[in-house]
Amino acid sequence: MSTVLVVGASGVIGDAAVMRFAAAPGWSVIALSRRKPFGAARHFALDLADESACRAACEELKTVTHVVYAALAEKPGLVEGWRDPGQMDLNLRMLRNLLEPLSRAASGLSHVTLLQGAKAYGGHVAHLAPMPARENAPRDPH
Repeated sequence: MSTVLVVGASGVIGDAAVMRFAAAPGWSVIALSRRKPFGAARHFALDLADESACRAACEELKTVTHVVYAALAEKPGLVEGWRDPGQMDLNLRMLRNLLEPLSRAASGLSHVTLLQGAKAYGGHVAHLAPMPARENAPRDPH
């Protein structure tokens, strides 16, 4: 059995990942977020900005084999926040605070997926790609 840790489980993407993995045979799901998500997964409440809390939590996450990282700290003014160096630093610290100790604690960790929303489509530097996005749409040159 594989164990997936869904980080940012109370958000739109995280909630969908929790529900999908929970319904799939062969998966054990651990939801990680500050607030408990709606899904019925095992839940860890954690502030990813707290480095020592992340280290401590990772000691209890030794069975994790896969990570779906969908956590994001945002400021008001979505696009402006994406361009803010302090905001970028906070999101990088959150990712490091979790993944560095987890990579040491979970010896069976084999895959990490990073998920994003509109920023992946260049919304912070240009216009958004046409919605709904299609694989055959031209790539934005951002």
